Amino acid sequence: NKPYPVWFKFKLLFLLVFFSLAFPLFFPKMVKELHSVEEYINAKNTTGDKLLLVDFYEDWCGPCRAMKPVLERFEEEHKEIVIVKVKSSIMASHEDAADIAGIPAFKFFKNNKNLKFITGANRDGIEAAIKEFK
Repeated sequence: NKPYPVWFKFKLLFLLVFFSLAFPLFFPKMVKELHSVEEYINAKNTTGDKLLLVDFYEDWCGPCRAMKPVLERFEEEHKEIVIVKVKSSIMASHEDAADIAGIPAFKFFKNNKNLKFITGANRDGIEAAIKEFK
């Protein structure tokens, strides 16, 4: 077996560096998904003075899917807040999900205190709450 030529190694290195730098431009940061009640509690406890927006959703929910790009845009526009999403079925046994009667549902927290609760795909209401509490 022949070793790879030097020009090939440089080309490979160039492509690796280029795509690692360009990846965020083509694929912007997505809203973080939480997979357990423990991750949810940790998110609430570690955000401190930052505004935490939690999206309670399900994959089969059409309005939930419609809100995905909206939340990604909010995350891009408001870098000072933390936006996470968690499936409502995962949270069914947790006390924070007791008042969720429909999805999508959005809860706003700061310093581990519940500030606001919005049900439905209400873009304007979410944006107003972000501006009010950030």
